[in-house]
Amino acid sequence: MAATYAAASAMHRAFHHERRYVGASLCPCRGCTEVARLRLKFVAHVGEVATQTIRQRRKLVGIDVILVHRMLKNSVSIPEYVLMSEDLHRLGDGVAPETAAHEVSEDLEGIGSTRSFAVDVADLTAFEPPPSAGPNLLARLGRTFTVAGAGLPAMLGLRRRTVEAS
Repeated sequence: MAATYAAASAMHRAFHHERRYVGASLCPCRGCTEVARLRLKFVAHVGEVATQTIRQRRKLVGIDVILVHRMLKNSVSIPEYVLMSEDLHRLGDGVAPETAAHEVSEDLEGIGSTRSFAVDVADLTAFEPPPSAGPNLLARLGRTFTVAGAGLPAMLGLRRRTVEAS
């Protein structure tokens, strides 16, 4: 269980570090100016999966994959959370140190009544190092030019945009 919380905490920290970095750029586009509104939610489950190749891409398939997708549509009102299936929750000691898991009961389409457990990511401070200072003006300018420079050839028509077909 602690490994699940530690991984979620590390991903959460990295996500918000990058989000702050993008938000600190001087880019006026809507994506950069609205980045502060992004939130991160985790859904975790342990189960069995199979792989299937579709159009040269390997995909995970099985009832446990469907369960995780259905768990994404939930009634948890916490802005950022780790939602664990009952199977995963049962494997650990219940909760991380000094956190409280809230039971969530849902009726998942095609699966039936399920129980899962939600923990507010903000409660996982035992797994987080102290916060670092934000980027200074020079770093912000550098990031802005890096992002703008990467897209400049496409904006000027010097390079075609590539769209990945699925």
